[in-house]
Amino acid sequence: RSIKSDTFGDFEYTEYADGVTITKYIGNGGDVIIPDEINDKPVTEIGQLAFYNKNNLNSVVLPRYLIKIYNNAFASNDMKRISPLPDSVRYIGSYAFAWNNFDSFTLNEGVEYIGDYALEECKITYIPDSVKHLGFGSLEATTVKTISFGAGLVNIDDLIFEMNDVDDSSVDELMLESIMVSESNPKYSSVDGVLYNKDKTELIRYPTEKTDDSFTVPSSVKRIKSYAFKNV
Repeated sequence: RSIKSDTFGDFEYTEYADGVTITKYIGNGGDVIIPDEINDKPVTEIGQLAFYNKNNLNSVVLPRYLIKIYNNAFASNDMKRISPLPDSVRYIGSYAFAWNNFDSFTLNEGVEYIGDYALEECKITYIPDSVKHLGFGSLEATTVKTISFGAGLVNIDDLIFEMNDVDDSSVDELMLESIMVSESNPKYSSVDGVLYNKDKTELIRYPTEKTDDSFTVPSSVKRIKSYAFKNV
């Protein structure tokens, strides 16, 4: 239950017994530093739409005790830079960082949940071992050639790379040539950059821009997932 809602500098916030949620940015843009604490309580959450469509933002420094970033929190800003996610972050909601223009973007070791389209157009190259869930379109429009999944990932949506409202002729994996998986992952595996389940009985995804002249489905494969070869 909230204790109060108020304004602190360029931010509207709601205070709770154990922390503070930033609910809206009301400043003039530019380079923004979100406070680590308000009223001697840690800023632990960025609320839904808190920084949505603030097209005058250039960069944001995140608070050090941040745990949750809710839906559309920083979406649609064309922002260039954001500070590294604090190690405390566990949850990134749908579209949280979508439609920006980050020079680079690095996930923290510790984040567990990444929602639908959360990282759309972000330049992600590595999914940490801590991540357990990747939602629909969460890596859509990636512009990297190789992406690596860590040991903790146990739920990959079939359409993590997809756009949500385009036809089959669209090129949604602009440069992706290889999908790598940690050998310690209990559910998924990779061979020559192609994504499979752990025992390689299911082919999940063949990268759109993989450069092989030919490909033979391994004899162990009993099922090919929907969209596995989309736009190849």
